[in-house]
Amino acid sequence: MPRAAPGDTTISFPGTGQAGAEDVAVALYGFADADAYNSYRTQVSLDPEAAPVIERFAEPPFKSYERIFLSPL
Repeated sequence: MPRAAPGDTTISFPGTGQAGAEDVAVALYGFADADAYNSYRTQVSLDPEAAPVIERFAEPPFKSYERIFLSPL
């Protein structure tokens, strides 16, 4: 599985926005469709390098989370 972000992506917007809550984290991932997303989840679960992370977070260190699926405009 690729380990690096695509070269044409950015991860921040310096000088824009405003500070939010200190207990919120956001991660955005792009997939072509639901099948690609489900394939990714399967691949991660089988990746030996991911096993320690999966084990570490078997009991998540957070109270809740939400997934939001966005559609391109």
